[in-house]
Amino acid sequence: FTTGHDGTIRFYTQDTGTEKSISCYGIQRATDISMVLNYCIVQGGDRIVAGFHARDFVVYNVSQGSEIFREPCGGWRRPMSFLCTDSSKNELAFYFCFVTNGRIHSYLKKSPIQSKETCSLVSGAALCTAYHGKEIHSSSFIPFKHCPILITGAEDGLLRTLFPVKSLNNEWSETVIALQSANIGEHAAGTIVKATCVLSTDAHNQYMLVSGGSKEVLMTWHLSVKCTESPR
Repeated sequence: FTTGHDGTIRFYTQDTGTEKSISCYGIQRATDISMVLNYCIVQGGDRIVAGFHARDFVVYNVSQGSEIFREPCGGWRRPMSFLCTDSSKNELAFYFCFVTNGRIHSYLKKSPIQSKETCSLVSGAALCTAYHGKEIHSSSFIPFKHCPILITGAEDGLLRTLFPVKSLNNEWSETVIALQSANIGEHAAGTIVKATCVLSTDAHNQYMLVSGGSKEVLMTWHLSVKCTESPR
């Protein structure tokens, strides 16, 4: 994966074909972080994102949808360092230090490791937070046998997919679902998406997506589902 000043984490995979190319299979935007400095998966499976929002350094737990740590430091244009460690079996430790005016400022924040049970998909549980960054107006579901796919449209003008991925041991979890996302494209030059509809075709694993919204425009998209470790 890569991180950067666009506030996103981009996930890549190496294709197994003869060319052995690398392709991006998912993009995730960090909540309330405009520049992503660090992304890691900690003990217990939680995904942690660290970076900057304006003049603040922010550490955010993507899996739990909660902010862990925020410290005003004047922004990213200064020497700094960040480290996340498992200080014990039940606790995470976050170290952050930066230099300003010839002085070193250091901070330590400890956070309990959340139980897997808190991530279970029960009635009313959130799949993900700040998914589009703006209000979501429409969603459509593709009940693909090996990998169900959710398609969403929102005020940011993007059509996106959300799908479960297998764990590192190549098994599906019955209680905890790891999710990845990818962009399909922009509706009518990035204008608001108000409605989506998915139609199946006669071809195998082929679908047609119809999006509608601002500018009185309907657009159609041809979707080809290829479900390996990550659908594209």
